Amino acid sequence: LSQKMLDALNDQVNTEYYSAYLYRSMAAHCDAINFRGFAKWFREQAKEEDDHAMKFQQYIIDRFGRVELKPIQAPPNTWNTPLAVFEAALEHERQVTSRIHALAELAASGFEPEGPIANIGRAPSVIDDAQPPKEVCRGQVRPHIQF
Repeated sequence: LSQKMLDALNDQVNTEYYSAYLYRSMAAHCDAINFRGFAKWFREQAKEEDDHAMKFQQYIIDRFGRVELKPIQAPPNTWNTPLAVFEAALEHERQVTSRIHALAELAASGFEPEGPIANIGRAPSVIDDAQPPKEVCRGQVRPHIQF
């Protein structure tokens, strides 16, 4: 891995852990306002984000890179409405998906000595995973927009 790609991958590991932390915060908020089903869903999303982080870490390790864990920024811990929680989750998913696409573009740019996107596509399947949570968030938000 080039240093540029290694840095980008390590940043993505941090992003994935932040995502898990954010979803745990959203779950705690939903529990506090007695929206247990939403809380359970956000806990499941947090586990998925942890899995994504581990896939990126393993990808780095498999290429003899060094994983560098960084501090995780504290996420928000309250939202005005349940709808606002899902709107925030949807926006966050859009940002993470954009970052994943940028990683794929970096890998495909020919900058990497190992080759293009095939290398990143093989290990971290998070590129394929990026779409469903966004669609689920969108599905949770749409029915409530008229409120």
